[in-house]
Amino acid sequence: MPDREAAAAPRPIRAKEESLDVGIIVRRSPPAMKWAGEEWRPIAVIPSAPEAEWVEIGREGESIDYHAATLPLTLHRAEVSGYAASLDMAEPSLFVGLAPAEDTAAAMPWEVVFVSASAHDAQDYLDGEDVIVEPVPMPPSIAEWIADFVAAHYREERFRKRKRKGLEEEGREAWIGDVRASARKVFLAPSAGRRGPQGNDDGEDR
Repeated sequence: MPDREAAAAPRPIRAKEESLDVGIIVRRSPPAMKWAGEEWRPIAVIPSAPEAEWVEIGREGESIDYHAATLPLTLHRAEVSGYAASLDMAEPSLFVGLAPAEDTAAAMPWEVVFVSASAHDAQDYLDGEDVIVEPVPMPPSIAEWIADFVAAHYREERFRKRKRKGLEEEGREAWIGDVRASARKVFLAPSAGRRGPQGNDDGEDR
């Protein structure tokens, strides 16, 4: 039988927020088509990297790899579900974002704007404009660090026993949570649910 005392051992105390500097490697490649522009893509990160700004670190054919920037990879306790999703990917990944350089006179047309361990954050950035978001392989040392952080802070939602309520109140709450009620709300006519100039729900004068 499992040792109950061991199973109940407290989780290690971790800070609510932890951070690690990572170097962002970006590859500049010639266009795949003559009419297309050059391709810029984040390909890797370097744990505990020094400061750098578009330092060339390697070439292969016409492709050039740059240590484009060093940014803090920050973990927040409230975001552990997003980190868990990243760890559960077929290839655990970090996410790096590039955006057009604000300074039009900059030597490079792109700048690194974020690095995140959260798949949820990546999805939020994808909703923006002119941002390239790419997954890059998560180095083993970073994966271990993130997994420890998630294990220390992840909490499953506990079951809460509801207090007994009156039949009328229970019936009303059941209808609110019923998928049929949700579907009805979604398929209401566009004017339904809007308040009219006189404060009526249907937008008509009464």
